Amino acid sequence: MADDVVVSDNVPDGMTYVAAQLEGGAACPPPESYDTAEGDTETILRCPVGTLAVGQEASVLVTFGIDADQAGADLCNAALVGSGSLDPDAADNQAEACGTAVAPPSTDVLITLTPPDRTYHSGDRAELTATVRNDGPGQATAVVATLDIPPGLTDYTGVAVEWPAGRPQPPDGVVGSLTFDVGDLAPGEQVVYRIVGTVTGAPGTVLTVAGQTTHGEPDPVAPNDADDAVLRIVGEPTPTPPPTPTPPTETPPPGPGPAAPGRVPPSPGMPRTGAEVLGLVAAALALAGTGAALLGVRRRRGPG
Repeated sequence: MADDVVVSDNVPDGMTYVAAQLEGGAACPPPESYDTAEGDTETILRCPVGTLAVGQEASVLVTFGIDADQAGADLCNAALVGSGSLDPDAADNQAEACGTAVAPPSTDVLITLTPPDRTYHSGDRAELTATVRNDGPGQATAVVATLDIPPGLTDYTGVAVEWPAGRPQPPDGVVGSLTFDVGDLAPGEQVVYRIVGTVTGAPGTVLTVAGQTTHGEPDPVAPNDADDAVLRIVGEPTPTPPPTPTPPTETPPPGPGPAAPGRVPPSPGMPRTGAEVLGLVAAALALAGTGAALLGVRRRRGPG
């Protein structure tokens, strides 16, 4: 039986430690760095295994990332095991594995925020769209989009509204710096998110939402890995005065009817014309003559 078994692994140059765990799932402590007598720094992982009975085995899974500048380089990793028990054969306590680093195929993943520039009043609800797309030519893995939200954009949310067919809806953004776990994207695939929040601030305030995306492969077009959207706060618009009411139009009372052809009707209260006065005089004289004639007749018949 071997007690206090420990696996040690020097993190190789050209690699970056990612994680380590025992076969049963327990995580190993993170590696520690030490200065050597030659003035160098070594980073060593030590993962305690515990007690192993005769014939018993244990496995430790160690994950390293290969630095981007190591493409084509031959890299080796050596591991060592030790215990608190006497080991009669120390020759097999160390092993090494080597390989050539191969650069993964590159692919262009971009992020676009729309609208890029818009004005709001304080208290308005602003809506943005973030599109994350793989423009190819290769597969994009472990895609993550992050939006840095300014303090003046409050009560915000981010929800996926479009994603590749046949896949479940991607999770909502994690509030803080709004982070979206996009996942893997084949060439031409995209995920679209809707971001909604309340704009607050004094007129003249400019709020900038900064977006960026990362993935597991080299990206040949770095400029489109980030995009911004600007929210400008303006003052309240000048209210338009209400229209001045128009007084109702008064309809004049009806006047006299139309005059007969060739004759103007008299106006009320005005003296009659000379022609009319003469006509009345003539009529009066005619009536007077008739009366005289009638009187004359009566007088003649009276005596008889």
